[in-house]
Amino acid sequence: MLARREFLKGASAAAVAAVSGLPVRNAHAETVPYSAGTEPPKLKAPANATDCHHHIYDARYPVDPKATLRPADALVEDYRAFQKRIGTTRNVLVQPSTYGIDNRCHLDALAALGPSARVVNVRGAPVDTADTTGFAEARRAASEADAVVLVLGERANMSGEAASRASIELPGAQRDLAQAVIRAARSGAGASKPVVVVLMNGRALAIPELARDAPAIVESWFLGSQHGRAVADVLFGEYNPGGKLPVTFPRATGQILTYYNHRNTGRPANAANGYTSKYLDLPWTPLYPFGYGLSYTTFAYSNLRLSAPRISARDSLTVSVDVKNTGDRVGDEVVQLYVRDSVATVAEPVKALKAFRRVTLQPGQTQTVTFRLGADAFSLYDRQMRKVVEPGTFTIFVGTNSDDVTSTHVEVTGATLVLAPPTPRFRSMCCRVSIRWATRFTLRFRSISSVKMS
Repeated sequence: MLARREFLKGASAAAVAAVSGLPVRNAHAETVPYSAGTEPPKLKAPANATDCHHHIYDARYPVDPKATLRPADALVEDYRAFQKRIGTTRNVLVQPSTYGIDNRCHLDALAALGPSARVVNVRGAPVDTADTTGFAEARRAASEADAVVLVLGERANMSGEAASRASIELPGAQRDLAQAVIRAARSGAGASKPVVVVLMNGRALAIPELARDAPAIVESWFLGSQHGRAVADVLFGEYNPGGKLPVTFPRATGQILTYYNHRNTGRPANAANGYTSKYLDLPWTPLYPFGYGLSYTTFAYSNLRLSAPRISARDSLTVSVDVKNTGDRVGDEVVQLYVRDSVATVAEPVKALKAFRRVTLQPGQTQTVTFRLGADAFSLYDRQMRKVVEPGTFTIFVGTNSDDVTSTHVEVTGATLVLAPPTPRFRSMCCRVSIRWATRFTLRFRSISSVKMS
């Protein structure tokens, strides 16, 4: 979760407006009543339906408890289990499966939801075109609803092999769609209306407008057949997320490549000095750093301590920190430990992740999290490509992400410790082969030239 708000817990009985920049097959979204004990009717997909991987449905229902379901309609059983937990008058976000699974089975499942079900689903804009014809309907739906789920991102085939993009902003008109919907939803008396953005994407995106305006952002990536149920659990507060970003989110395309473990520069960024490594038109810091992630509770770090202020290269080091759940919900925190070699014979990262640990804490609970670092955590590859531990000062960082950390120092003493010799590279053999073939080609070219000249 990138921005935090417990979205739909305790929502009223009015339907949720789902506004999507992703393709939605079930555009008509009506429900068909049927009698208990009979075969559930099938919904026919509209003629203009597109084959796509991602579908968002928002439905308020109770499910008919006497309905007879076919074995193939196992997804409805998932709906029922979810509905049993949240009650029959709550707003429900249902996100069926991805990656090419035939979504007609989900249309059949929605047909079994009962005559009282209501689906409000507005496709605000295509994924990657400038079409804005759906904006008006999206604004209307957002202003009339009690809550809004705004689904944005990419198609699954927009990332992966042979799927590079020149811009990593939201494709098409989705950024303008998001701003229009958020303004419509939260204008006037709707200033406190729940609005959540659900991102579906295969890469880090530059989303500064969403970070500024959206009360809540859920990064869902591209999941499997339980994608929708997992997202719904998070939105309703049934599950308290604790995930962390495995990548860095930049503020703009021009900020890439941006990553946490970069090498230092001769002029590190300094706001008070104009001649340092930064941008004129945006902050040099990332939008969301590596390891970032929120939950419905908060955590505080304190009392970072080491087993010794000075060790030899062969010794191990114990690092401890106290982590407290300062919120009112049970939650998971991923405690992250980074190391920096302050002075080395080769350029080293400003920090590198060396260990992490996930802990579950009750409200108000404090737990001491301990890491044991061996020689490998302080090692580097020198100019001879040996894996070594060099003496010197190392900085230990511990925190909730790569930027939000507390730090201390340890001194490694003694001579350089060689952990592994250089890996054989067969360079001389490759050079001999290359020279031999180059020589043969040159001699042959000279022979041909001599024949032509004569």
